[in-house]
Amino acid sequence: MDQENNIKYKGELFLKKGEIFSIILFLIMGIALIVCSVNPPKILVFLNGNAWRVGSAIIGAFFLIAGLSNMFHRKK
Repeated sequence: MDQENNIKYKGELFLKKGEIFSIILFLIMGIALIVCSVNPPKILVFLNGNAWRVGSAIIGAFFLIAGLSNMFHRKK
């Protein structure tokens, strides 16, 4: 009986492939948006205004927070 509980507990520690993919995607998008808001590329003309840069930095920060919270979130 103790061995069955141990196996169930070990299964909860590992994340599924979709969860890992979503964490990586959130982190990459968050970093990309923050980098583009600090130093926008010439192709993205709409990021030349300050409002767009602040908005993309805020959205990038939310993506980073979402990725980090998904990484350390334990399901009950």
